[in-house]
Amino acid sequence: HALEMAHGSGVSLHIDVDRLPQLAQALAMYERGMTTGVNVANHELVDPTTRFDRELSPAMRELLIDPQTSGGLLVAVDGPQADATLQALLDNGVEHATLVGHVADFGSPHRLVFH
Repeated sequence: HALEMAHGSGVSLHIDVDRLPQLAQALAMYERGMTTGVNVANHELVDPTTRFDRELSPAMRELLIDPQTSGGLLVAVDGPQADATLQALLDNGVEHATLVGHVADFGSPHRLVFH
C-alpha cells in the first residue's frame, strides 16, 4: 500500500519502524521461521525501491512486507493537519491510529525509506 502511494504520488515515504502498530504475535511468527507464500513476490516488488536506514532483524523485514500485516489503512495528510487528523481518528474510536512517518520529495531510487 505504501509503495503504491509513493509511486502514484511521485514521492518517497519515510517510515519510522518503531511507530508501526503490529498485530499481536505477528513478529513472533517470523522469528519462529514462518512465512507466507506471497512474501517472495512482495520482496521482488518492494526491495528494489526500498532503503533501510537502520539495521532490522530478518523477521522485522519480513513483517514489513507481509500481505496480512502490511495492509493497514495508510493515510497521507498535509503536515500541518497531521495532529488534528490523528486526534479526530482517536476521538472516533480508531484506537491504533498513529503518525508513522513523513513524505519527502522523490530524489533517489528509493520510494520507501525505513528508519
